[in-house]
Amino acid sequence: PPRPHPMPPPGPSHDVPTLSTSPSLLPTQIRLAQIVEMIHVASLLHDDVIDRSPLRRGQPSAPAAFGNKLSVLAGDFLLGRTSAALSRLGESEVVELIASVIANLVEGEILQLKAIHGEDLGLSDAQNFRSNVGQDNWNIYMQKNYMKTASLMAKGARAAVVLGGCREGEVWKEIAYAYGRNLGIAFQVNWK
Repeated sequence: PPRPHPMPPPGPSHDVPTLSTSPSLLPTQIRLAQIVEMIHVASLLHDDVIDRSPLRRGQPSAPAAFGNKLSVLAGDFLLGRTSAALSRLGESEVVELIASVIANLVEGEILQLKAIHGEDLGLSDAQNFRSNVGQDNWNIYMQKNYMKTASLMAKGARAAVVLGGCREGEVWKEIAYAYGRNLGIAFQVNWK
């Protein structure tokens, strides 16, 4: 049988990379991905307590299986570990981006609570919040989706580009952020 031809040697450096070129991830980018996932899991633990969810993806939720106290403590523990891991990445812009995600998660949860349980919580503007129609409700819904999901993906993607060596003023930070934001919003809208 005829022998297959060997792959040609790589061309000059100005050749456009092909899909067969696999980029490598830096150890800091891999650690960032782990941190982002830990924050995501912590948010799910807290969310299931707040929403009194009996199930998570068809299985008993952590609060249903282990109780609210252990679920909250597990979420808090994960957030504490992420804080320490973030500081070890050694990039202040990344620390600031990811720390702001945690604040966004809380803001998104407050928006959701306000919309669903505002009157029960004694929030004075809850009736006005619930009676808004049309575009106002859509804007609030999208803002909540950004804060609860898309913020983590957007800022995580931007942080990964920063760890990859992107500097201030380079367009890649904005492209990564927009990609993560759109992906996060699409995920959240599709999930509901």
